[in-house]
Amino acid sequence: DKNVYALNAATGELRWKYATGAPINESGPAIANGILYMGSNDYYLYAINAATGALIWKYNTGVALLFSSPTVANNVVYIAGWNNLPNNSKKGSVYAMNAVTGTLVWEALANTGFTSSPLVSAGLLYISAGDGNFYALNDATGSVVWSKPIKPGISSATVANGLVFVGAGGTGAGNIYA
Repeated sequence: DKNVYALNAATGELRWKYATGAPINESGPAIANGILYMGSNDYYLYAINAATGALIWKYNTGVALLFSSPTVANNVVYIAGWNNLPNNSKKGSVYAMNAVTGTLVWEALANTGFTSSPLVSAGLLYISAGDGNFYALNDATGSVVWSKPIKPGISSATVANGLVFVGAGGTGAGNIYA
């Protein structure tokens, strides 16, 4: 219904709600330092005061439908989306925003949409893409450090014991990569 809701955890009563300009489909929120970050299909990344529901800032991507959940690391919020370009080609972007001010730090473009939420660890941002590749980007610049072909999928990665794990594959057999 185009709203972000905060509920009292003990009673379930509404604490506040914030209306966005479009549905919030697959994006879950991230909360860091008292700020809730949320992407929406209205092309905006929102930063909302988690206690009051007041808007702190919002950033208009202009073209990206923000399906991924945001990730916050080192005072930067990262989010990925599918670009809704006028020529109907689908390309993707990963955005890095200053978590306090909403200023764009960098934007990385790809020839495909991104199908997972970003994960940041040890200076790298990990993300799956619709082109069947898993990418490691420099978290400070957005430049590609390496990529690995995997089956297309929407799995977000996790890191443990020095390894990056990601699941991939559509209908039928899938794979887990390390």
